[in-house]
Amino acid sequence: MKTFTLTDARNRHGLVFDQALMEPVLLTKQLRPTHVILSAQAYEAVN
Repeated sequence: MKTFTLTDARNRHGLVFDQALMEPVLLTKQLRPTHVILSAQAYEAVN
């Protein structure tokens, strides 16, 4: 799972969303996990 800080995600959101099409992306704030971004297709597969 690729990891980005919240600041990186804000500044490079295109890259983050492109990565989320391939695998879930973990977002961190001050080295703590805060969010996971995944594609709609991956989300539907889980639910």
